[in-house]
Amino acid sequence: MAKRYGTILVVEDEATLRQVITRNLEARGHAVRGAETATEALRHLSDWTPDLMLLDINLPDRSGWDVLRELREHHIEAAWPAGERVMACVDVRPDAQRVLRRGWRMANRLQADLLAVFVETPGWANASPEERRALEENLRFAEDLGAEIIRVTGSDVAKELVRVAREKNAGRIVIGHPRRRGLSLLLRGSTAAKLLRLATDVDVQVVAAGKDL
Repeated sequence: MAKRYGTILVVEDEATLRQVITRNLEARGHAVRGAETATEALRHLSDWTPDLMLLDINLPDRSGWDVLRELREHHIEAAWPAGERVMACVDVRPDAQRVLRRGWRMANRLQADLLAVFVETPGWANASPEERRALEENLRFAEDLGAEIIRVTGSDVAKELVRVAREKNAGRIVIGHPRRRGLSLLLRGSTAAKLLRLATDVDVQVVAAGKDL
């Protein structure tokens, strides 16, 4: 039987890089189409389903994540990456379970895996027995939801969360924020605020404590 080569869509706004990738793939026998923007990619995908899509996240008109979301909304499954994940941030607060429920619902809607991540800072060595029990309870709740539990260590919680999200291909992060601290802290100095600044290639949803999900 004759060997079947793949059909591939290369979505990359840098023309030289797109041409190099296309030439290399075509030299191996694949049928390749190129797109410079998200709009052009979606136009190709409206009447053609490639075996593989190489998609740049930072495109001039929209992000690569926007392309994937639109494909999902229109029930185009082939181009959606199997590794897409939703990441929920876990800590010792009771409202961490609200964050986990929001992440679980989001993951179900996207048919994605759910990750539950706890960042252990140096100060965790001084955590009280009550705080340790609260964390274990929240992690057990995450396991009951079917989440993969990830514990990492680091002095900067936001940076560690971004690192894990990129390593694990998490396109969305859900994090809690104490309502009593108000909007001013969210805008200035909270972990959620720093995460919003750092995670420019990931969708971040901030859940206020006590909010009905």
